[in-house]
Amino acid sequence: CGIDECAATCPTCADTGSGNVCAGAGQACYEPDSAAASRGDWWCVCPRTGGALARPAEAVPACPERDECRDPSGAVTEGTHAKRYTKDGCVCQNAWRISQDYCTSHNLQCGGAGYDSPCPHGCCNPDADAAGEWCMVDANDPYNAGKAACAVAGMTEAWGYCVPLGVTPTDGGVAPAPGGEANVCADAGQRCTDASSGMDGDWSCGCVPPEVGAAPAGPAACVLDECVAHNDTCALAAPAGSQRCVDPDTAPAAAGDWYCECVAGGEKAAQAAVAVCPVDECATRCGQCAFDGATTPCAAVGQDCVDVAPTSSSLGDWQCKCRAPLSGSATAATAACLLNECVGACDACAVKAAGGTNVCEEAGQTCVDTDLAPGSRGDWKCVCKEPSVTEAVAGAVRACEVDECVLHGTQVCAAAAPPPQVCMDGNKTQDGDWTCVCPEGTVGSARGAAATCELDECLANTKCEAAGQACVDVNLTAADTWYCRCVLPEEHGDDVLMGAAQCNRTGECVGNDVCAKAGQVCHDDKADPLAMGNWECRCVGNFTGAPQTGGAATCELDECLANTKCEAAGQACVDVSGTSPGRRRPGRRRIA
Repeated sequence: CGIDECAATCPTCADTGSGNVCAGAGQACYEPDSAAASRGDWWCVCPRTGGALARPAEAVPACPERDECRDPSGAVTEGTHAKRYTKDGCVCQNAWRISQDYCTSHNLQCGGAGYDSPCPHGCCNPDADAAGEWCMVDANDPYNAGKAACAVAGMTEAWGYCVPLGVTPTDGGVAPAPGGEANVCADAGQRCTDASSGMDGDWSCGCVPPEVGAAPAGPAACVLDECVAHNDTCALAAPAGSQRCVDPDTAPAAAGDWYCECVAGGEKAAQAAVAVCPVDECATRCGQCAFDGATTPCAAVGQDCVDVAPTSSSLGDWQCKCRAPLSGSATAATAACLLNECVGACDACAVKAAGGTNVCEEAGQTCVDTDLAPGSRGDWKCVCKEPSVTEAVAGAVRACEVDECVLHGTQVCAAAAPPPQVCMDGNKTQDGDWTCVCPEGTVGSARGAAATCELDECLANTKCEAAGQACVDVNLTAADTWYCRCVLPEEHGDDVLMGAAQCNRTGECVGNDVCAKAGQVCHDDKADPLAMGNWECRCVGNFTGAPQTGGAATCELDECLANTKCEAAGQACVDVSGTSPGRRRPGRRRIA
């Protein structure tokens, strides 16, 4: 029976039980004769040249090496793969296949059924042709168009012997520019990578970041997954892990269409931006949130946690709010609670029950709580609205008092024509009863308006009162018009201008002409019929002197009593003689 010593395991095979010798060296195994009698005739073949370069049943000591991505001439930039050409100036196929029949007829190890790819890099020598490497012509390359040598002529595919790597053919046509058109990966804007310098066909084209993708022995279909670059932008958007990156179209032409979407809610942002996700900081754990996975600092002190704007764009705005009847809040911290008894509802508050009305407001008054400490209760008060200043503690004011003089005293009474008038409000619970009263020395008042004041000289007069008489001012609009008038029923006499009246009492003075003859007035202090002899004569007018009981008095004339000229001039009046007009008597004077 025949045996393929490259595929079987036996003492004379390439694989004696420890692995294929050729494969272990990165080489191909070639069995020229699989007859049973032919043993130990297999060869290791360098994959790049395709020729056996070792003795039978041994691995090739050293296969020729080259970087398939670098042109030895230096014309091709590093990181690319050079095209190969035939001696007729035709571009080779980058990777080509030959039929299994061809392999069998030429005793080649092609492997597999149908077509295989023993030449993945343009030029090879799979049949150990003495003329050297050859290739299948690329009928689809524009450079080959119109060239007879490159056309298919009765063959399945045109082929030709290759020129050395890096040599540009001169066939009368237009040669490709060095380092440009002769560069498969570079032509596609990609990078070339040669996995092993000792093996042909293991080069590949890779996409240039941020595009991703690679393909062996040819240009890759690049993909631009923008989430590779922007994944952290979404993943780290606060709170971390709440968003993910989505690139709906990974085609390179669709750059800039990535966006972040919320993991929980599914909301998405505009292109190339983070999303605004729903985040309840009182129930979500994050660096700026109130929730620590178990509770919140608000709950720890008996307060409520409230997230004012529960979105990822407003982290750190959560608040601790005091529970009723206390009030107060603080952002990202516990609140300092206050008890405003005008707002909160409690038994001692102005609002007795939640949703109820304020007793002060019900009475049309204003509620004021001057001490907001949580332990201070029952100290609120109702204050009447302006202009009233009346207030009551822990209850409504029964009757608001308004001192209308506060409103009208300055504007009306005090602003009246001099002298200023005084405002009086007798009943502060009644509107419109305020009065302007004339100042001392004048008389008059008016309700709700300035008064018309008159001069009453009797208000400051003491002379009539000292004489036991009444003062009468007969003209309140003029000065020096006051009189003294007898007031007792039993007195009679004439009024005296600006002086005491000559009042006579009835009794012993009736029919008594002693006093009258002396120009004096008879006065009986006790009108008692049994009290006899107590009558007396008194000086009158400008005469002065002590009364004389039972006879005429000794009266002297003091002209200064009725003199106003000296007083009007700011001077003293002196009467040098008090016996009669025109006579001198030193030492008698009256100073006004």
